[in-house]
Amino acid sequence: TVRVLLQKNTERLQVSGPSTLTVRSLEKGERIFVGQGPFLFSRKGKKLTLNGTPLGTDACRIMSQGEWIGLDGRKYRGFIAVHLKNGALMAVNHLNVESYLYGVVPKEMSPLWAPQALEAQAIASRTYALYIREKHATGDKTYDLECTTSSQVYGGYDVEKASARAAVDATKGVVMAHDGKLIISYFHANSGGRTESSLNVWGVDIPYLKSVEDNYSVDPADQPWEYFFTFKELERLFVRLLPGKSLKRIEPQDKSPSGRILHFMLFSDDKQVKVSGNSFRLKLGPVNVKSTICELIPEKNGIRFKGTGYGHGVGMSQVGAHRMALAGLS
Repeated sequence: TVRVLLQKNTERLQVSGPSTLTVRSLEKGERIFVGQGPFLFSRKGKKLTLNGTPLGTDACRIMSQGEWIGLDGRKYRGFIAVHLKNGALMAVNHLNVESYLYGVVPKEMSPLWAPQALEAQAIASRTYALYIREKHATGDKTYDLECTTSSQVYGGYDVEKASARAAVDATKGVVMAHDGKLIISYFHANSGGRTESSLNVWGVDIPYLKSVEDNYSVDPADQPWEYFFTFKELERLFVRLLPGKSLKRIEPQDKSPSGRILHFMLFSDDKQVKVSGNSFRLKLGPVNVKSTICELIPEKNGIRFKGTGYGHGVGMSQVGAHRMALAGLS
């Protein structure tokens, strides 16, 4: 079982289902209420309430007799746990890892892509989820994973596709390991021709996350991406590093063997600040500056970024996996 955070810091949650719903205490499983939904959970003072009635517990689980259970209009497999924590409500989806993957694979990779690529994604996502769950095995945390890019994007029952389910089923239970332990199976959209070492992105040297050549991620038909920032926009983004300063220029510093810029130097009139390549890209927005395999082109009112690849570059390239599958590799 994995526990996926769906919502937090909210005042109310509505739970529904296609059939009878049962509410039980989360820890002991004592039955609290049975009926037809929807159920509205909120708080009254420091107490968790169901349709306005205090429950006498800070955490409960809601189960459906049907194939799915609904939370605020979205459907999920497994059951929903509602917690009252630090004065606000939190919803966590508890379900087995294979069911979880049904809602992850089509969000992380196009369900129209080659079956072998979807299988590779299923293995990577399964390994990542179980690695994170294992990491959180101790402590009182109420969830293992988030449903966003903070962990993996998870859309639940609504986003499931037959092709993605088939990939999950075909690889059931398959994970990646190194020295008998689950690996942290990072992946990204497109390596741009060579993957990156974890050391150059996060400063941690992981033996199975080295830079390797990836010709499958490069195609002559691929168009470079580009994005323009005005100096004013850049000043706002880096105001904490250059408070009250006027940004004059940005220079790339150092490149890794994969061609990624390792550091960027920001210059004002009387100050210069060095920022790591990954932190810089995330600050500018990973959808805007898709990769640090890029060049900076100064223009009158700002800087144009132009480059190839998409993502941090560590681990599996999803485009590479898809093209490998199309070339007949398994």
